[in-house]
This record gives sequence, structure tokens and C-alpha cells, in this order.
Amino acid sequence: MYTRKLHKNGEVVDSDSHVIDGKPYKTWAKDNLYTGIILFADNVNKLRVSSFFKEGKLHRVDGPALKTIFRKRRMRTGSCGEWWVEGKEYKRINLKDYVVLDYYKGKFGLMWYKLVDKDKVFDQPDILGLNIK
Repeated sequence: MYTRKLHKNGEVVDSDSHVIDGKPYKTWAKDNLYTGIILFADNVNKLRVSSFFKEGKLHRVDGPALKTIFRKRRMRTGSCGEWWVEGKEYKRINLKDYVVLDYYKGKFGLMWYKLVDKDKVFDQPDILGLNIK
């Protein structure tokens, strides 16, 4: 049987789309300052999207806050992720392409890199899977 289901903390809230109470789920989460996980499972296209929220913002400190897994016949064939901390997206980088100025313990108990490239200094969290070392 092929189904599409949107789950909010384990409860099915929609069976055909990414909509909760008539709004796209990210808009709904922001408007309701939602904290928790929203899961969209699509057995038709064999994909699963997990979104982690804290007070309405995409947020996760132990892995990607938005993760998509692609499947083919019960086997995982690929995945991709987006890393977000308090609603700010951090891109996956190779640390060898930057000069590390500092490595320190900061917000949320995370270790952070202070990096510099050609024209800017920026902070990058050390979250599982985010940085290539």
C-alpha cells in the first residue's frame, strides 16, 4: 500500500501533503513556536524527511536538523541533510580549505571553529557530519 503521511511527534496530522492546519509545515511550526520533530513519510516516492524544530526554528545540535532519506526496495540508497542552529543554516565545509583561528566551547555546549577564508572571519559549529576534517 502506498501512503503519504505527515507526523507531528508521532501523531499523523495529514496524509497527502506537507500541511498542518492549512499551512505549510515550516510556516505552521514558526507561527506556533513548535518544538519537536515533524516527519514526512512518502512511500510512493520512497523518501522520508525529518525536520527538527526548537521554538519554531529549525534547530539540532547532534546532527542535521533537516534530513531526507531516499530508499529503493527497503534499502537506503542515499540521504542528504541541512544543518541548522536556532534557525540559521550552516553549510557543509572542508576545514582544510580554511585557516582555523580558534576552537572553543560555545553556545549549546557545542565546540565552535573560528575560521577565516579570503575575505571574512566566521564561526562554524562542530556538529556531527557538518565539517569534513
